[in-house]
Amino acid sequence: MRRLWFRVLASIGFISLLGVGSKANAQLVNGDFEAGSYVFDGLGIDSLAVGSTAITGWTTVGAEIAVITQPNRVAVTAESGNISLDLTGYHDSSPYGGISQTVNTVAGRNYSLSFFLGSQFGNVSIDVTTGLTTKRYTNSSGGPGPVWQQYTDDFTATGETVIQFLGISATTGFYIPLDNISLTGDFDAPVNTPEPGSFALISGVAVAVVQISRRRHSK
Repeated sequence: MRRLWFRVLASIGFISLLGVGSKANAQLVNGDFEAGSYVFDGLGIDSLAVGSTAITGWTTVGAEIAVITQPNRVAVTAESGNISLDLTGYHDSSPYGGISQTVNTVAGRNYSLSFFLGSQFGNVSIDVTTGLTTKRYTNSSGGPGPVWQQYTDDFTATGETVIQFLGISATTGFYIPLDNISLTGDFDAPVNTPEPGSFALISGVAVAVVQISRRRHSK
């Protein structure tokens, strides 16, 4: 009888686990682009074609882009670390390229996307997409370096979120610098309670065990 009860309790525990759970969703990966399978040329640049996954966690979209390391021979400094992106790539003309990543955000939760956009000798614009919403950001700081400026995009998730950065325009026609992306918010999925069917199954198992026990004792 003890073995029977042990099996029942184990079954109930397993059934309960089917209905109850809490998991932490994956957050934004490699926002500073430091990780990747890069092959830099003599200028310190790696040109990535559309669809490339060389930047860990990201996929290139739209058109070719350039990854620039430190040191390099084009007088470019990253905002953070050793790696930054140039969304104009080597082709230096519109349409420009971008990057995309899908993050397992939780529907109804609020998030804040932060990133640095650089400007060198004029206005630089990019489109930032979070799920179904696209916003345009422009850095007009200008100057050599480039001059980096931080921007923040707040949004409410409707489920998992596709985050995309796409180069739009540059006054000089070349160089749209992007670096140091981060995403903050609540990534913990809500705890789900067992469905009524699970409760009914647990109750049915318990009743069956009681009936078997009574029959044995009546003999």
